[in-house]
Order: sequence, then structure tokens, then C-alpha cells
Amino acid sequence: MKILSSSLIIFWLFCLNTAIGEYAFVETNAAADSILKVEIGDQAPSLVIPKNSNSTNKKIDLSDFKGKLLILDFFATWCVPCVANIPKNNQLQEKYKDELQFLMITKEDDGIVDGYFKRLKALKNIENRIPIIYDQGTDLHTMFPHFFIPHYVWIDPDGNVIATTRDDMIDEKTIEKVIKREKVDFVMKNDREKRKDLDPFFNETLAQPLFINKGKWENDSIEYKSVMTGYIDDLGSSGGSYTGRLLNTNSTIARLYIFAYNYSLTSQIGPSYLNRMVNELTKPERIIAPQEYYDKNLYNKIEEWYRDNSFVYDLVLPDYYEGLTAKEGTDSIRILACEIMKQDLASYFTDIDVKMENREVDCLILECIDSLKLASMNTVTEDIEDISRQDKLTTIFVNQDIPYLKGALDFQLQSYPPIVDETNYKGKINFKLDFTTFSHLNEQLKSVGLQLVKGKRSIDMLVFKDR
Repeated sequence: MKILSSSLIIFWLFCLNTAIGEYAFVETNAAADSILKVEIGDQAPSLVIPKNSNSTNKKIDLSDFKGKLLILDFFATWCVPCVANIPKNNQLQEKYKDELQFLMITKEDDGIVDGYFKRLKALKNIENRIPIIYDQGTDLHTMFPHFFIPHYVWIDPDGNVIATTRDDMIDEKTIEKVIKREKVDFVMKNDREKRKDLDPFFNETLAQPLFINKGKWENDSIEYKSVMTGYIDDLGSSGGSYTGRLLNTNSTIARLYIFAYNYSLTSQIGPSYLNRMVNELTKPERIIAPQEYYDKNLYNKIEEWYRDNSFVYDLVLPDYYEGLTAKEGTDSIRILACEIMKQDLASYFTDIDVKMENREVDCLILECIDSLKLASMNTVTEDIEDISRQDKLTTIFVNQDIPYLKGALDFQLQSYPPIVDETNYKGKINFKLDFTTFSHLNEQLKSVGLQLVKGKRSIDMLVFKDR
């Protein structure tokens, strides 16, 4: 572990997606200690779940599937990799229907899930036929504890829990071995032991820090520090800020710098994307995994690269422990924290020079093409829901403004050039967008008086060079 001599700060949460596997964080149950937790080697409980869909039975009992390999798939509609696995899992279910049973398990309401799958079918022709269990009162999430999704629990034909894995273990080879009762070298997903340390972080409470000092004076309450380590197994990849703290876990050099410079790039504390970065390093793979790994689907190489090139950074100021709010406002201390983080990164990665530069680059320009039509979107119509909502396929805008729209476009179009707002529109917007293809998205924007066009603009970019 390398320790940096500097200070620390804040805490705000967003999920960063990585090529290792895009993991989402799930809420924990504060009253879970009284519920029996099922361990590997235990018999799966005989548990009747009344609320489900896609099943011919009104009630599902886990014990009914003895004789088959049972795989519990803990998911959510807002979890990108969970949804991405649906076609593959359905194909496996169909191929091994006599020996295998998938059960999808979610905490979400059945109305949200059913509506999502209807849109998925209509927009992308993706259909789910696997039974879905609505874990509302049955405590399956507590019996099979986990912190990140997707999360898979393997129960063999004898009813024994034999593994908990992530999605990369869900394949024909592994399934056939279990069905044939052959030995399987599972790569276990074990994120539950980190929860006591991580829950305070992800729930935004002022509890224990990630790293605890134990030195000569046995004082574990360091009030002012910054710490950098390498990749930590089962910690997940994320970045967040809270008053008095910054914490990035298993983040690449590019992600660390983007996080530190985000306020300079976007004038806000929030997610920023790699399309605001220019990589001019002699060895570009220093901060980004080689493109050929993706082109050739070399997933083992990608994972190896991320393990070798990801870091944990934890910065803490006294306010974190005292729960105080900075007199100048929350963002002021967060901006200060980002400045400290920049200095720490420069001191640690001494071979890299990173600066903000105004560059003329390819952009997508959001422009108004029909001001009257756009102005007509200022009021809520009957076909629009009563609250704004966003998922991977659809975003609904209710009494929102253009910066909110730009934020949604930034999120959905991360693999495209940066978006520049040139609408000069100050009113509200009320409409919904389906994100399937770029051309379809642009047609929808045109229908409300907007469009995205390609063009060159001079904007601030984060430039990486050799030092």
C-alpha cells in the first residue's frame, strides 16, 4: 500500500461501468440480522413465493425444482449488465429446459418490471420468458446476501447451494458440468464480507472509513488523510463524494482524473465521461484498455488489464467525522477536495501530465430547429407520466429544463462525441425519449423542435501526455 501525504474530502455516489463487468449497488436491509442466511453447502430453503410473473404457477416453491439445476438471478431493470444478460439466459433456459431452471429475483414493483419488459420487447424485440419473483416480504435478498448485481446463486439438483457467481460464469460449459455432476472450479463472487465497511459509504452515512489506522498509539480515528492502493477484490468500481470525503474504488487512471477534474469540465459535481478526454500518451494503454481486447472479445485480457491498472483512492477531511457542513456551501468543500485529489494524482502518477486544454474537437450540437414546437413542450400533456424517470431505454422529462435533457443525452450517448447545447431555450420541457438507435433518437428530438447535428467546436478537454 502506498500512502500519500495530503488531505481529504467528500461523498457523492454514482456508478461507473467497467469492462470487467458493470456492477450496480443494491440497498441493504437494516433488519436483516434476524433472518437466516444461506451459506454455500447449505440446503436451499423450502420457501413459497406468492408474487411472480411468467410462471404457470400462482405460487413458486424453491423446493419444487429439486432434480434440476436452479440458478437464482438477482437483478433490477436499472442494472445495465442484468438486462444485457437476459437474451443469453433465455437461450440457456430453452436449451436445457428439462435440466435447468432460472428464476429472476427483484425488489422492484411488478408494475415497473412489467412496463420495462413491454418497452424492451417493443423497442429491441427482446423477450423474457424466465419466471420473475418479486421479493417483497420473502427476504430472498437477505437469505442470499450480496452487495452488487448481477448476482447468481447456483443450487444443484440435490438442493444444495454450490456457488455464488457473477455473470461470466453463466455459460453452457459450466451448466453442463453441474448437470452431469462433474467437478466445477467456480470463480466465486464474494462481496458480502465488505459490507460492514462499505454500507456507510454507499448509504451516505458518517460511519467507519474504508481504511482504519492501527499504529503505535492505537488511534483509529485519523481525521485528515489521503490513501492510494491498488485493485481490491470484490470492492466494485465506483466514485463518490460527501461533505468531507472523496472515495474512488477500483477506478482506472482515466476515471480518477475525470472525477477530479469533473467540476472544471462541467461546472457540477457529478458523472463525467471519457469522451471529454484526449489520450496522447506514447503508451495509451496506460490509462485505457487496448481496443483490440474489445474487438476480439478477449475478456480475460480485459479483466487482467483492469486488475493491473485500477486503484482505490480515499480522501478524508475533518468534516467527514464531525458531520459538519462547510460555511460556504457543500460544493465549495467538494471543489477544494477535487483540487487536493488533482495534486495527489500528479504526485502518484509521475509519468503522466494531465491538463485542461481548449481543443477543437468533433461534437454533437443540440440545436433548436422549431422554436414554436419546442415552446409547446412547456406544459405537461396527458400522455406524460407525473414524474421524471430514466432507465436504459427511456427517459421521461416532466417540467425539466434543457440542462437536464443534456445530462440524459450525455449519459445515453457516452460513446459518441461530447454534446454542446446551442438551443438558447430557457423554458421547461415535457416529453419522453426512447433510446434505441441514434437516428431514431434524432427523429424524436425533431418532433419536439430539436436535433443533434455533427460539428466542430472548441471546448475544454482533459489532455493526457507523457511527462
